[in-house]
Amino acid sequence: MTKAEKLLNRFLSRPKDFTYNELLRLLSSSGYKEQQGSGSRVVFSNEGIKHKALI
Repeated sequence: MTKAEKLLNRFLSRPKDFTYNELLRLLSSSGYKEQQGSGSRVVFSNEGIKHKALI
């Protein structure tokens, strides 16, 4: 099992201590790039599948 798979399994178990940095690593390994949104919002976009996630 790769580190990305372990991180995904950790995320899917819904831990209360999942950090923003772990989320960044998880989304980056899935092809998403972080972009600053308005205010404190952050947009993660994956151009390969044309998908955006607003956090």
